[in-house]
Amino acid sequence: MAAHSINRRLYYRIVTVVTVLWLLVVVGVTWVVKKESDEVFDSSLQELGQRVLALSTLQIERDDHPEQERLQPVKHDEYLTYQVFDRNGRLRLRSHNAPAEPFGAPRTPGFHDFGSRRFYVDASSDHNYLIQVTEPIEHRKHTITHVLDFLLLPLLLLWPVCVGVIYLSVRDARNSFALFTAKIAERRSADLRPLDKDQLPVELHQISNAVNALMARLKQALDAERSLAANSAHELRTPIAIAINQLDLLRSTGLPPTAIQRVNAALDKLRGLQATAIKLLQLTRAESGVALNMQPVNLTQILELLAGELHYQTRARYQFSLPDKLVWVHGDLDVIGIAIQNLLENAGKYATVGTNIEIELKHNGTLTIKNDCDVISPERLGDLTRPFMRASQGPQGSGIGLAIVATIASHCNADLHFSSPCFANGRGFEVSLAFQLSPQKLISSET
Repeated sequence: MAAHSINRRLYYRIVTVVTVLWLLVVVGVTWVVKKESDEVFDSSLQELGQRVLALSTLQIERDDHPEQERLQPVKHDEYLTYQVFDRNGRLRLRSHNAPAEPFGAPRTPGFHDFGSRRFYVDASSDHNYLIQVTEPIEHRKHTITHVLDFLLLPLLLLWPVCVGVIYLSVRDARNSFALFTAKIAERRSADLRPLDKDQLPVELHQISNAVNALMARLKQALDAERSLAANSAHELRTPIAIAINQLDLLRSTGLPPTAIQRVNAALDKLRGLQATAIKLLQLTRAESGVALNMQPVNLTQILELLAGELHYQTRARYQFSLPDKLVWVHGDLDVIGIAIQNLLENAGKYATVGTNIEIELKHNGTLTIKNDCDVISPERLGDLTRPFMRASQGPQGSGIGLAIVATIASHCNADLHFSSPCFANGRGFEVSLAFQLSPQKLISSET
């Protein structure tokens, strides 16, 4: 089913309804004007006929059958014309623009439409004289046309203004939805705080309440899952540490070589399980986003400390490219340290033996870490931030480190990007983590 636009439907419906109502009003006004104007014109015909008939009777009788030409008034422009007849049907008096021959219209008293003219016929009280007053019907049509012109012209000028006002009103309503959408879109995956309704119209409060209720239920479910994972990982640390100590003691009791191999294998598994438990605790903390202390963080110092510590633990070879000045970014010191530690550990685990791990920090707060390894397909690159997903099925790694980094990057508004290959020989894996610079960077040269 094709998607439809509420804004477009609302706009077209309002414009259509307003236009139709406007036209109906014009038609109604036209009908009323025509009806009233016909009454006025008919009243003028009747009034003129009665007055002229009375005056004509007196003049004709006083002048004792005057000549027709002698009785014509001074010529002037007029719409109403008349002819006066005696009992014998002779034309006795006419207006200057009336024809010398009778009009031929009916001579029955009242109103008549004959040809292209409107007539009013009346007779004197003694029925000795009869008058026909007439005007062109076209004159009435011109009058209605002029009225319509003056009526429609403002409407035609106001119609674009009305359409523009409707468009702006619909756009303002759409902006309210856009504001609501932006409030939801700006939230990170772990930010499930209720939406602020202060800037939203009343009509959207109900939707906002429903979204807030949904996020509250999601937060409750996620908190339960994180609590379970954190508690499980925390409870596992102590028995795992005890088991490792016991196996270390067992290994020093003079066991045969085959038994020592099995003890060493068990120790490796337990140490891997211990590392996984630690990663799970880091992941639950990163996902919760609780108690983040967002402040200026010296990214250069964190890099140097962590790289030195990991070099001592793993004997990995790190090659640094650092800027001349300290780089300060905005974030939480602990979680940024956890993110960089996981990136360096990941590079050390999967790097080809004997190769360097290249670490580059730029002035804009972008940290890039490259290590030599087989090429990772684009499909797997997109899955690396999912928990327990690894680029290879080797024995090393828990598949949680990059998921922790992605979660921390989301909380710190940092951009995380993977690429493979990254070297000219068509090999390698690159991680790019771009932090937001802190204003503290401006004074870093003085510290």
